Amino acid sequence: LPESPTSNCAGSTKYGIPAQAHWYGNCRTGSKETACCSNAAMMVPGQDFGKFAVGNSCKSDKDTDSVLGSISCEFGSASLTAPWPVKACYPLDKSCTDLGVKDNLCGKCEKTAAGYRLVNHEAGLRFAGASFDDNNVGKGTVQARNICILSRYGNKGQVTRQPLDTCAGKVQASGVASQVHWYGNCRVGTVKEKDCCTNAFVLGSYFDWTTYAKGNSCKGDSDTDRTLGDIECAFDDGTFKKGAWPMGFCNPLSADCKKLGVMDNMCGKCTALKGGGFQLEETTAGLRYAGASFDDNNIGTGTYQAMNICILARYGNGGKIAYMPTNQCGGHTGSGPSQQVHWYGNCGKGSTKQASCCSNAALLTSGFDWTKFSRGNSCSGDGDKDRVLDKVQCYFETTPALPSGNMVVAGGGGGGAYAAGAWPGGWCHPPDAVCKSLGIKDNMCGTCTKTATGFKLENTKAGLRWGAAGGAVDGKSFDDNYIGKGSMQARNICILAKYGNKPAALPESPTS
Repeated sequence: LPESPTSNCAGSTKYGIPAQAHWYGNCRTGSKETACCSNAAMMVPGQDFGKFAVGNSCKSDKDTDSVLGSISCEFGSASLTAPWPVKACYPLDKSCTDLGVKDNLCGKCEKTAAGYRLVNHEAGLRFAGASFDDNNVGKGTVQARNICILSRYGNKGQVTRQPLDTCAGKVQASGVASQVHWYGNCRVGTVKEKDCCTNAFVLGSYFDWTTYAKGNSCKGDSDTDRTLGDIECAFDDGTFKKGAWPMGFCNPLSADCKKLGVMDNMCGKCTALKGGGFQLEETTAGLRYAGASFDDNNIGTGTYQAMNICILARYGNGGKIAYMPTNQCGGHTGSGPSQQVHWYGNCGKGSTKQASCCSNAALLTSGFDWTKFSRGNSCSGDGDKDRVLDKVQCYFETTPALPSGNMVVAGGGGGGAYAAGAWPGGWCHPPDAVCKSLGIKDNMCGTCTKTATGFKLENTKAGLRWGAAGGAVDGKSFDDNYIGKGSMQARNICILAKYGNKPAALPESPTS
């Protein structure tokens, strides 16, 4: 929600026409009916309005009301009289975007010598309706660095620069009301709280801040804290230089890396290998991802951990896998660099019980989240340290990943090549430059054609299809009823094509 609605928003009931079924809104603001009543609390990003109850109670009923005739809307005001979390919420303006800020957290953006500062002394900085923990937010804390990542890249953004340990937040002085907050009162490196506490570990790409707990524990509670008045942010400049782990001796993602198709070089130097592969190497401090090294067990040629590291390098965290790595992939542990905290990989190859926590258990599938792996030497996580990985060599198949086990093809539902084959993998058009130029996120195995007012997807050989893992993997066709012009099914398929599954927002709506 780049801008928040102000207290000037107002609706007007239209009387004299038939009453209709309605969304339930007859509850007090601040009540516990947040999941079912549209008046209980401010909606947050990702919330589904369609989950509210219908009628006059949370249980839903057949009650009808006079219809809403009009509504006046105002966004982005910094009004001091509005209630939290709208109160004094400054909009994301040009002063913020010029500094590279994606989410200003309701603060004013100011340029500093090393980066930028977000300031809100009237009501405090906030994200998705909650403030930040007033513990562990000073200079160099992980929480402060993570808040800077959130502001620069936005929630679920790709992190391309690491926040410096000069990042520092300042809690409001007295006189500003305390508010519900994201949980950050844990020690740095607390593995058991990595998914719920903002101070546990530095964030990696495609993080979801909303998975953190609110209050003062991982279970969540109603604890309130003083709000965060300002935070100063600075990021590494992308140059290779001396420094403490994990930011020191980190090679930037260079033109050579991009030319080799590397999305995340993990601080390594990229070089081409014979046979079409590439190598990542950093012998001083080692390769790393999201502030952690890799396990020095099960890292040799043909290990799943090495193959998975190659997937992470080529496609980036959360990426779609177009070509699977081969068993030529292999890593090398350095003997000189100091030991560091690492991602857990010391499990048997093919261990189904540890697939969710161990990087050597199974090959990754499209949409993976590397940060879900444990750190240390067990699934439960611990403080174990290993010698760092100083080199990994990566090779990939030359034919696209086709439906086989958990292997997933890339490219928004399309396969790697249009060719004969059994459903759903056969006769599946891959997404091409035309699809991308039209802003299509999922081509559903169809060709993409520009029309006068939009685009058309077409596959007359085997038909359009969609599946959660990819159209060519687990794709299913669409109902042949209610598919004509103006049908809701057709419009929803258009949404799926343009924005992909589970879009965070719908900037434009499909027409009839």
